[in-house]
Amino acid sequence: MMTASRASAATLGAYTVAAGPAAERSDHVFYTRGPGRPINQATVYMRFRGYLADAGIPHFAGGPHPHSLRHGFAVAS
Repeated sequence: MMTASRASAATLGAYTVAAGPAAERSDHVFYTRGPGRPINQATVYMRFRGYLADAGIPHFAGGPHPHSLRHGFAVAS
């Protein structure tokens, strides 16, 4: 377990409010076949490639990859 400072807890609380309610299951971009089942890595990769194509974003050997989403979110947050 990790403790957070009051300032960190307040910031997280404000972020949660600003982010809005959690997405409905139908809004999930990557989902599993059922509760408790792991997602297939190949499925994530193929869906991501499809989303790139739909958005007109070229895919190349160096990226973008699903992990790029994490970096993009971290930089924008």
